Amino acid sequence: MGVLLCPSQAFVVASLSLKFANASSVDASPLSAKASPTYNRSCNLARASHEDAASLSTQGISFRVSGSRRQVNDPAGRRRRIERGFSTMTTFAAAMQADVLDSAAEVKPAAAVGIIMGSDSDLPVMQSAAEILQLFGVAYELTVVSAHRTPERMVKYAQTAHQRGLRVIIAGAGGAAHLPGMVASLTPLPVIGVPVKGNATDGLDSLLSIVQMPRGIPVATVAIQNATNAGLLAVRILGLSSPELVDKMLDYQKGLEEMVLEKAERLEQLGWQEYLKQQQ
Repeated sequence: MGVLLCPSQAFVVASLSLKFANASSVDASPLSAKASPTYNRSCNLARASHEDAASLSTQGISFRVSGSRRQVNDPAGRRRRIERGFSTMTTFAAAMQADVLDSAAEVKPAAAVGIIMGSDSDLPVMQSAAEILQLFGVAYELTVVSAHRTPERMVKYAQTAHQRGLRVIIAGAGGAAHLPGMVASLTPLPVIGVPVKGNATDGLDSLLSIVQMPRGIPVATVAIQNATNAGLLAVRILGLSSPELVDKMLDYQKGLEEMVLEKAERLEQLGWQEYLKQQQ
């Protein structure tokens, strides 16, 4: 697998390759302690000091290791000096690529699940879905997309979701609750709807709005306020192509079983009256 380099790093590595391509021999003598692979690995081009740096110019190449300097400026002696510094240069380039790999490992993974809601007032409910995804180590994005107040934003979000790498969308809405259904009509991805409780009908209006979708536009609707189940369903969908998530889900289910058995045992030991007293 190839290594992605920033422009400055790619220029150095490419230039080194061009400069050394025609060298007839290589000095394979051991590097000094200061220029050991361990030392060079700790050197990053972006933060190198004046004493630990590699630089290139159209006139030649210069390389410094802890105060010592090898520089090529005269064409006549170029080959001999390049050969002498080749092993040190090569080690530096390899260490630089290792630094890039280390940095790449820290890059935040692309979101697999999109969590959207019609208003920020829905966040106290929708946060449960985010917590479940974090528990299972699933990358997600979370934002506000209103079907009525930002229709163009909703259309763009839904139509580009699969192109951006999302695989499941969790949409929460209250009241008229058109967001999950409209998003489902615009994306090929599975959409999970979360009915959010309003003030008028205790969430029944949003539940019916989300669950009563016309034929051909499916929305997997969970219970009112139950964003936890939306997160779990998203994990199960992703688990179709991830054995690791399947194993985590099995562990999660085992944990639920153990929790219930512990409560049952405690209830049987204490009796229902004492059990309720301790619950208060």
